[in-house]
Amino acid sequence: MFLSRNICFFSAIKISIPFDSFCVRLAPKGLQNSSLSEHTLLHPSDITMAGATEWLSDKRRESYGHYSPLLNELKTEDEKAFYNYTRLPRGLYDEMLRRVEGRIEKKHTWYRKSLPPGLKLSITVRHLACGDNYPSLSYNFRVAPNTISLIINEVCDI
Repeated sequence: MFLSRNICFFSAIKISIPFDSFCVRLAPKGLQNSSLSEHTLLHPSDITMAGATEWLSDKRRESYGHYSPLLNELKTEDEKAFYNYTRLPRGLYDEMLRRVEGRIEKKHTWYRKSLPPGLKLSITVRHLACGDNYPSLSYNFRVAPNTISLIINEVCDI
């Protein structure tokens, strides 16, 4: 037995599908009630899922996550705090990043942006340095816990 759910396209077209409950808005947030035709193609990053975790978005990760603001501040302003946070001197961290970035870097696709190698290394180093669990790392770095588990395995396998 299939449970029928609706996908809402521009609030005008409804299609029933046999999947879990979700609603896709094809118009970006500022254009929902504008004059978009139903044939307008939008980039997948403009599509939002109802109940999607906005706090994991790229913009919020760059603004509020530990990688961009905090680690960059610690690198430039406080060597001891950087060492305390990563358990590595800044020079060794930079050398590790230089050596592994080619192997852990992925290409951006039309569908999504890839995570930077520095973020992947920082998540792994933080996990190994203090034993933070995946949910804690998820909140700190604003990356989904399942992605964190893949990142840590990928970086540790190198």
